[in-house]
Amino acid sequence: MSLTAEDIQTKQFHVRFRGFDIEEVDTFLERIAENFVLLNAEKKELKDKVEKLEMEINEFYSQEKTFQHAIISAQRITDEMQEKSRQEANSRRVRVQEEIDRLRQQSIDEIERLRKQSTEEKESLAQEIAVLQENKSKVKEELRTYLQSYLTWLDRDISLAENTPLSLLQSDIMDDGQPTVADAAEVEVDGMYEKINLPDDPHPVEMEGMASALQENDSGEPDEEEDGERLTIPDLEGDMLFSLEDPLDEDEEKEPRPDRGLDEEFFHDIKLK
Repeated sequence: MSLTAEDIQTKQFHVRFRGFDIEEVDTFLERIAENFVLLNAEKKELKDKVEKLEMEINEFYSQEKTFQHAIISAQRITDEMQEKSRQEANSRRVRVQEEIDRLRQQSIDEIERLRKQSTEEKESLAQEIAVLQENKSKVKEELRTYLQSYLTWLDRDISLAENTPLSLLQSDIMDDGQPTVADAAEVEVDGMYEKINLPDDPHPVEMEGMASALQENDSGEPDEEEDGERLTIPDLEGDMLFSLEDPLDEDEEKEPRPDRGLDEEFFHDIKLK
């Protein structure tokens, strides 16, 4: 049971013999009551302060919890972002590494393909060069053989023509009727020389016609080469010039030709006869 200042002031004591002085007791009780009132007021004030402080403390506690939650949330978000960044960095690094490996492998494959292609082209070109060189050698050998045989044939016919009298050749042709070396030579050179049959005693008008025909032939068909050889035929009722061009002169490597003066005179005499 709580004691108030009013209880102290209104408290009644029983009077007994030889007891305390009533006035002194009342004075003391009044003083106690006043002090009690002061103490109660101070107590109430302190209690209010305590309550206020407790409220502030509770508010601080609440703020602290809020801050703690915020800090925890921020830490969690930071950790999540760091983890996400780490995972993304790892994923990107893996993708970049895969792309680098792919490009490296692609470059290696492309280099290998180009190397293989260049090797195949090199081998193909080497084979083509070998074939061309072989063909060149064959053509040169065939041309050399042909020229050699042609020169041999010319030398043989020239030697036969020099050693065989003309009258004997004519008699053999007229008697036997078989082709001779001269006939073969005439067939061979028909493609290179122009055969002109001259009468035994040509008329002057016929000679003029033949000369004009030769001039028209020379003007209508120009020489194929400016350096063509010109041979002077022996005087047969007048000098005539013929263009004797050897088709073998068109070859790049010109072989030296023997002296064909006697051979040409011989064949030309045969044609004229």
